[in-house]
Amino acid sequence: MPKIKKTEADHIQITRDALVKAELGFVAFDGWNLQRAIKNAGVDRGLALVACPRGASDLARWYHIMGDRAMVEVLNSNAVPVGTRAGVVFAVKTRLSL
Repeated sequence: MPKIKKTEADHIQITRDALVKAELGFVAFDGWNLQRAIKNAGVDRGLALVACPRGASDLARWYHIMGDRAMVEVLNSNAVPVGTRAGVVFAVKTRLSL
C-alpha cells in the first residue's frame, strides 16, 4: 500500500492541534499563550509561528475549529433526528457537549 504524503496544510493542522491540546490545561487560569504551548507541545518554534502567525488568538480560533470538526464527525457517525428543528437541536446539543 503506498504511503500517503502529507501536505504543508496537513503539517500545519497537526501542529495547531498539538499546540491547542498542550494549552488546554492552562487556558482557564492563565489564558492562551503561544510560547507556553510551544514549550509544552515540544513543537518546533518556526513551525509553530507559521501555524499561528497571530499568536494566541490563532490558538483560540483553532480550538473552536477543532470543536466544529468533532461535531461534524459525531453528526456524520450518528443518526441525526429527522426534521429541521430536531436536527438543529441535536447539532447544538452535540456541539455544546464537546
